[in-house]
Amino acid sequence: MGLNRIDYPANLTTQADFSQHSELIETRFLDQVTPPLQVVAGVIPQGVVLQIGGAVYRSDSDTTITGTPSDYVRVTPDGATATAAYVSTLAGVSWAKQYAGYYDGSGNLYLFDEGKALAAGDIASVFGRYLAQQENGDVRVGRDLSVGNDLTVTDGATVGGTLNAANVDTGNGATEIFDMNQDLRTDDNVAFATVNTGQGANELYDMNQNVKSDSNVTFNNLTINGEMLPESSPYLGSVSVGSESYHTPSRGLYNSSWFYDNRGLGFGYVYNSGDGPYSGNSSTRVHNAYEDDSKTWYYARF
Repeated sequence: MGLNRIDYPANLTTQADFSQHSELIETRFLDQVTPPLQVVAGVIPQGVVLQIGGAVYRSDSDTTITGTPSDYVRVTPDGATATAAYVSTLAGVSWAKQYAGYYDGSGNLYLFDEGKALAAGDIASVFGRYLAQQENGDVRVGRDLSVGNDLTVTDGATVGGTLNAANVDTGNGATEIFDMNQDLRTDDNVAFATVNTGQGANELYDMNQNVKSDSNVTFNNLTINGEMLPESSPYLGSVSVGSESYHTPSRGLYNSSWFYDNRGLGFGYVYNSGDGPYSGNSSTRVHNAYEDDSKTWYYARF
């Protein structure tokens, strides 16, 4: 048992010759119709047919492959039988056109996945099956894989080089993929030079409040280099302030005057109730310094 040679008949004059002839035809027919994997789990499985040089060998039982497991198997013919052994290299191995297989200078046949050997750089080109299915169902491609339509992966896919696709659907729809050099999970600290949400490339800074057109915004300090133009008319009001008394306006920006309702003789601001900062020479409290008369303070509050 093992890898045994199928002898060619000497002639067709005897029953034995006819039997050899029939066996040879049947063996080659079965190999072409349902060719099994040539190497599985350290053996050449029963039923595998190999042509080594000008002779045909059939594995009549699972034939053990000796040596340290590797990606390459050397099959050595020895008369009516052949043996198999793992080898670590394909040095001295080339494609033999006359026998449609990989051989070394001693006439030994080599079995391996061409795509895998091509990816490893152990062969320069392929001559046999370009796609070779592994015993676990995997298919290895040595170089580029061109798919004219959709490619669906139900398990894992390992790509050693570049994957080029118009878009990728990972379950959230067909999406274009762009350059990325950082994680983008919900708990990641992500850094961008600028962000463009449709208003140009902008730098983003700390924010702890809404700054929408209808938001009430509070700032610690505000520096305005240009004009400040309110979009609505100011609130116009007046307050009677008693003699030698103070009035503390509510928070706001004021244009005000005594006696005149044009409210244009003074300018100040109040940021909180009570004493506060000054704007120029204007206090945040209004003072009526007259000793014996109440006065009206007119204001426009923005």
